[in-house]
Amino acid sequence: MFCTRAERVTLILWSRCARSDQLKVPLPPEQARLSPAASRLNFNGMLIIGCLKWAVVGFVVASILMLLYDATHIHDDIPKPEFKKRQSKRARAVLSTFAALFSALVWLLVQKLD
Repeated sequence: MFCTRAERVTLILWSRCARSDQLKVPLPPEQARLSPAASRLNFNGMLIIGCLKWAVVGFVVASILMLLYDATHIHDDIPKPEFKKRQSKRARAVLSTFAALFSALVWLLVQKLD
């Protein structure tokens, strides 16, 4: 018994076949259902992972943009004091963290409202 490509893409849970040379056959819907607690755990876990992914994206993008902004304001003839370098590093970390929290919050709101 062979599955079409659409069935393989849309179905999540697969059963094991008796013979290894056969394609996997999807479980019937009544067997493939998760318990309510497991489905809530799965949904919340996916929300947490999604928030973390978008937080990392927001942090990296904001950090790179601020690093590029600092790099464009370097003048070779005027040395930058050490305290200014430390201050810009702290500001970059704080603002990137804020961008990470903001992007994770926006992603969470989009998921909840959708």
